[in-house]
Amino acid sequence: MPAVAALGDSISVGFAACGSAAPCEATSWSTGEAPLVDSLRTRLAAAWDVDEIEAVNLAEPGATVSDVVGQARQVPEGMRGVVTVLVGANDVCGASGGPPGAQEFATAVDDVLATVRDRAPEAVVVLGSVPDLGAVFTVVTDASPAVGSRVRCAGLSGSNGDAPGEVATAVQSVRQLIDAYNEALRLVCDADEACVWDSGAVHDWQPVLEDLSEVDRFHPSAAGQARLAELMWDAAVADPRAADVLLP
Repeated sequence: MPAVAALGDSISVGFAACGSAAPCEATSWSTGEAPLVDSLRTRLAAAWDVDEIEAVNLAEPGATVSDVVGQARQVPEGMRGVVTVLVGANDVCGASGGPPGAQEFATAVDDVLATVRDRAPEAVVVLGSVPDLGAVFTVVTDASPAVGSRVRCAGLSGSNGDAPGEVATAVQSVRQLIDAYNEALRLVCDADEACVWDSGAVHDWQPVLEDLSEVDRFHPSAAGQARLAELMWDAAVADPRAADVLLP
């Protein structure tokens, strides 16, 4: 029976989804057990008609792609199932020393995939695209400029107080970097037989205000986590390689 392991950042641990600025793994789109979210773990249990699916969440708030390489070294050895990877937002928004270039980002992702493959040859990696943080910023600032000024992304925070042209430039710059990262993710995943790319589904998702936590209006709320679970499950089961592992 397949298991689930989650790698990534605060999104995958349900940070701020339960009313406080803290992880809330029960709402994780990948490994959570909250009924509202209907996570990959929950969907997998339903597909196999069992009450419980083994899961481990190795994601950490603040993690960058280099940190995820370390997480991959903790994937249970020999596990069969799916390893979810969602990373990149912290590289865009808050990486120490500035964002890595697209090639450096791609090399780190390739290291993640190679490490998972070494530890769990029968696992399939489901790789999510970097979310459109520009869309998040726009949704929040349209609703409340004061809240938008607190968006937790170095390239965007406070920019709503600038002139309109400067705001547009900041958003465009962040989006260009995300596009470069997503192209790197696509190419690396396409080159790995055990990797399933979400085809940009997470990036293309345009959240509404209710999809964002009331705590910080940046991380997904429980409703946002549910939407991520739906997007990533659909991407996984649409690919025969993942479907062969996930579905009985």
